[in-house]
Amino acid sequence: MDYTLKYLSCLLVRIVLPAVCLFTLQVHAGSKPLTDTVTIKSTIKEAVTCMGSEPHRSMLLGQSGLVASRKLSWQPGIARSYRTIALAHMYMGNLKDAVSYCDSALDICEQYSLRADESRVLYVFSAIYTQSGDYAKAAAYIERALPIYIERADSIALGDAYSSLGVIYTHEKMYEKANRFYEKAIALFSIQKDTVTEAQFTGYIATNYMSMGRIDEAGKLFRASMNLVPLPGIMTNLGNFYFLKNRDDSAMYYFSHALPLLLADSNMLDVAKTWQSMAEVEMRRGHINKAETLLLDGLSVVTRLANIENIARKEEALSRLYALKKDWEKAYLHHVQAMKFNDSILNQETSQKLAQYAARFELKEMAGNNNELRRTNELQRLHLRQKNIVIYGTVVVAFILLLLGVLIFRQQRLRTQQEKTELEQRQLRAQMNPHFIFNSLNSIQHFVVEGDVLNANRYLSGFATLMRQTLEYSARAAITLRQEIAYLENYISLEQMRYEHKFTAAVTYTGDVDLDTAEIPPMTVQPFIENAIRHGLCYLKDKEGHLAVRFFRDAESLVCEVEDNGIGRTRSKEIRAAKGVTYKSHGMELTRRRLELVSRSTGGRYSIHVTDKTPETHSETGTIITIRFALSL
Repeated sequence: MDYTLKYLSCLLVRIVLPAVCLFTLQVHAGSKPLTDTVTIKSTIKEAVTCMGSEPHRSMLLGQSGLVASRKLSWQPGIARSYRTIALAHMYMGNLKDAVSYCDSALDICEQYSLRADESRVLYVFSAIYTQSGDYAKAAAYIERALPIYIERADSIALGDAYSSLGVIYTHEKMYEKANRFYEKAIALFSIQKDTVTEAQFTGYIATNYMSMGRIDEAGKLFRASMNLVPLPGIMTNLGNFYFLKNRDDSAMYYFSHALPLLLADSNMLDVAKTWQSMAEVEMRRGHINKAETLLLDGLSVVTRLANIENIARKEEALSRLYALKKDWEKAYLHHVQAMKFNDSILNQETSQKLAQYAARFELKEMAGNNNELRRTNELQRLHLRQKNIVIYGTVVVAFILLLLGVLIFRQQRLRTQQEKTELEQRQLRAQMNPHFIFNSLNSIQHFVVEGDVLNANRYLSGFATLMRQTLEYSARAAITLRQEIAYLENYISLEQMRYEHKFTAAVTYTGDVDLDTAEIPPMTVQPFIENAIRHGLCYLKDKEGHLAVRFFRDAESLVCEVEDNGIGRTRSKEIRAAKGVTYKSHGMELTRRRLELVSRSTGGRYSIHVTDKTPETHSETGTIITIRFALSL
């Protein structure tokens, strides 16, 4: 969900920062004079006030509070100063330093039983790991804070914690678990008579039901949310619900009622989304011109906002609309634009994931170091309190700790290597997408230039399906053999259209291969099929070409054979050299490198073997490519 990080950031401002202010105004029942602690509280309060705009200044103020608190030996002040410095580092993006100061704050809280402060530190930990993309750890820290909120009967903080867990588990697509926490939050907010928040979270549960395919239950909850408070977001969701139920009049009623509220709030992104939803209704009604106006207005808004995800959606919808109008040129242009922005989204998501993986790795490494330091400190305190422990016991404990440290260090090195291998594989797979898209767009251009409208439309439809499959599969480590075969059949049919059916093709498999459980890396076979067509079959003149793709089991391997009766590699090189063609296909080499990375990561065995067919050995020319995959059944 796109509201996850935004909502957790709001909770951070709503809970953590005000909590720091609240505790700085409380009087600590200690032995220090009030005038001494008031100065520290005022300093921390000032640090919190300028946190969003001047995080560096907040860090300096927090350090001043830390120095003063240490001089007074005032432990709550030390813990709160550490927490303030951690927040400042988080705002500046220094997550590793933020974790370090949070660890120091948590040590003080646990040592001196500062339960309220401890809950706030745990919440800061959750915010840090949310920012790094490690939602499992973020949830774990919030759940650690729950018993403290229950113990203190802090229903407001407890409700916000439940809702935060709901948002996190929704982002992780654990919808049932997310809904349970949303229901707990709703129960608390209903007691506080906070109907706006209650309506909002009821809508979140309904949205999760939509994601789970439980449409009718979602509709009931959307209507219940509307009865509490008619929020514009709930109205648009209810409109989408009725659109799925084919009740266009009801859908347009809620879209049109939500629109003025969104415009009044100047929420132009949601306005553009609502216009697209209304355009979908108008297209289904056959009001193409109305739909066109709505989509163009929405495209203008999201273009100004530079929101590439929604630009891609508008371009896709416009491509479909112009296809309905049989304006193939505009349909093609908008489809190409949609593909360009989808590719940008994919690259952006890949970069974000790489940055998150790097941040998570640093935090893991930092957590390991902090755990080692904490254990060392505990051992030192234990040594001071128990001077009567014999020297042999100390030596044994030190040896055990050293052995544990070596084992932990070795395990971390292995984990690091595996993560690097996974990152390399993702980067390599991302390089293949532009290569494949470029070749496919050449095919579409061929039909458009030739003026073949019918085949252009067919190819555009098939290409759209192929692009959706490519974007979906490229983000996966493996897909089922059934999905791979469907992908290959779609690609081959497009190439047959492009080359005017100069060759026949067949994709077969033996009965001992389970298509739904056997898995292979996505888009592994396609480069070899492309090579067979472009460098073998396309040059045939005096006979019909044939392409055979066979899947079968052999011992502990899943084997794929790609066989063609083309002119062969040697003759193809001669023709290309005579024509002065210098282009070299990288598809096969990229696939070899991908399989090497998969082999290093999983330990499975992969191999590629090329056999050149000659009239003397096979009665005809051509090529046989044999790919062996590690069997995963």
